[in-house]
Amino acid sequence: MAFLASRSGFHVSGSDREWNEKMTKLREQGVVVVEGHAAENVKRKTRVISSISSSRSEQEVETDQSEEKQLEEEEEEEQGGCVEAVAAMEAMADISGPDIVVASSAIRPGNVEVETAKSLGSLILSRGQWLQRLTEGYDLLAVAGSHGKSTTSSLLAYVLRHLGDDVSAIVGADVPQFDSDNESVLIGKSPRFVVEADEYTKCFLRLSPKMAIVTNVEWEHVDIYPTVQDVRRAFRQFARNVRPGGTLITCGDCAGGRSLLDVYEPKYLEEEEEEEEAAKEDRGVEWIDGVNLSTSSSSSSSNSSGSSSSIRASKNASKRAAWLDAVKVRQERKVVSYGVDEGNDWRAVGLVPNTLGGTDFVVVHAGLPMARVSLRLPGAHNVLNALAVICAVCLTGVEEMTAGEQMERIRVMSTIAKGASKAIGEFRGLRRRFEFIGKARGCVVYSDYAHHPTEVRLTLQAARQRFDRQPIWVIFEVHGYSRLSTMLLDFAPAFSAADRVIITRMEVAREDEEGVTSQVTLQDLADVIVGPAVAYIPDHDKLISRLCWEISSSPSSSSTTTTNAASSAVPSSSSSGALSSSLSLSSSLSSSSAAAGASPASVSGMGGRGEIVIFTMGAGKVDLLGPQLLQALRSSSTSSSAAAEVSKVSNSSSEVLE
Repeated sequence: MAFLASRSGFHVSGSDREWNEKMTKLREQGVVVVEGHAAENVKRKTRVISSISSSRSEQEVETDQSEEKQLEEEEEEEQGGCVEAVAAMEAMADISGPDIVVASSAIRPGNVEVETAKSLGSLILSRGQWLQRLTEGYDLLAVAGSHGKSTTSSLLAYVLRHLGDDVSAIVGADVPQFDSDNESVLIGKSPRFVVEADEYTKCFLRLSPKMAIVTNVEWEHVDIYPTVQDVRRAFRQFARNVRPGGTLITCGDCAGGRSLLDVYEPKYLEEEEEEEEAAKEDRGVEWIDGVNLSTSSSSSSSNSSGSSSSIRASKNASKRAAWLDAVKVRQERKVVSYGVDEGNDWRAVGLVPNTLGGTDFVVVHAGLPMARVSLRLPGAHNVLNALAVICAVCLTGVEEMTAGEQMERIRVMSTIAKGASKAIGEFRGLRRRFEFIGKARGCVVYSDYAHHPTEVRLTLQAARQRFDRQPIWVIFEVHGYSRLSTMLLDFAPAFSAADRVIITRMEVAREDEEGVTSQVTLQDLADVIVGPAVAYIPDHDKLISRLCWEISSSPSSSSTTTTNAASSAVPSSSSSGALSSSLSLSSSLSSSSAAAGASPASVSGMGGRGEIVIFTMGAGKVDLLGPQLLQALRSSSTSSSAAAEVSKVSNSSSEVLE
């Protein structure tokens, strides 16, 4: 959002606790970024410089001391050149803060920069409030869901661009195929804006989309939503925020998605009124009897001389009128379902694995085949993501047509679906979503963001689909104490499609470490995982050393081929490897079948016969271990001393991961 704000004409500066690649990219785009949080980061001195010369007269306001120095140097150069300065006056104002400070959901109460900005009179906004401001005036296409929203929103923006709609977009992951200086942002001229709508801290409740996609609803972010009912309540409110005349697209294959099919039914209004009271409090607006006091001051006055009964009657009449209006407005919205199961409005049928490592399927609507899709992305969950996108772009393309033109609507949607399917076939995915990192010494390394039990299970099912009976190892990093403590038993079967799992140290994320013993809780996780062999190795250096020994001891390590993501990040369409003959949509593969031998990989150049497939998996910094492991393997393959050490270890120990 900092990049988008900068491109929108704002003077942007910011800070983060630790330097990262995103900050480097922002600095390259002219954004002032600082490592670490400090009061000085939000203080600024305002200097007004009036320069009168033979060629110009201008007034410039600079808000950063480093920029002031740069300006002085530029003025000195100009004075020595063709521009003659006649006069210059300087005035220093008092220290002030930025006009707006946007605090991400990771910022904790009492943050020094937020408190300093408050004292200086800056407006403090949450991420959701700022996103709401940035997207005002657009037709929002918002993608929400407990899982899959990054892939779906990115694919939606990519397909719309491919079809000629110059949309803007902001998503929560890096998309290499985004033709932009920032891989998570698109800035276009279309009235449409694709947004990944994040449910964390109820951020998405600030959006009023014209079209909303809900990929699924599952218990997640347990620090915000104590129960699954709390999650569903928030998603129902998000659905009710769809504009009149808009469309809600929800996955009918999951219970959470199906729970939204009746969200606009009048019979649920009483329940929804109670939920809206809580939601209004979340949005920080003062409400009385449904009246927004921040915008309607006249409604707050009452005739104190009137009887209590007449006041009550007036309130009841107002409530009844508001209820009838709500019924009318909500009936103007449409709900569309998608999925594999029968009964959905849009279906994916005939799913078969393809030679791209993904899935081929046919899109069916109104009982008619609309398009055939050949998807590169692996896994049944990505079939659903692609289907949601096709449904959305088709409905967007006929939104001006009337219901009476049904056959013409279907014809137009079929044409759009075929164009969308071509774009989907060219989409190569997101960074840290089944991302190929490289290969060395008989192993191939991938990075994935999965950190929820469902995400882990689906990613490993997709890996098993692509790599058939090759050994699959996982380096897993838990993301947050609350997720581990509440979902420990859900994690137990999630890794069953893998052969080996290594649990490493925890990513604390947005939570406090005080009072929590990570080693005990992570060992508990290692103890409950069923199926694969499991080890707990918190130290990253020891983990890399252990893996190097394991891989070097494997027969597949005799291969010395090395590849990196830059040279082989895209699966080849001409691959000839064997694929699993069937695609599992819901059940995990057993670890016994997963370990029953080796076979050619599904995708040429991305894993050979018998190669070990390693996933770094989690939402923190575990992705850094992939390149480190590859570098260690390549170093050991070219170093005689390292080879001797490997031989020594192999001869003295028969230990394997347990």
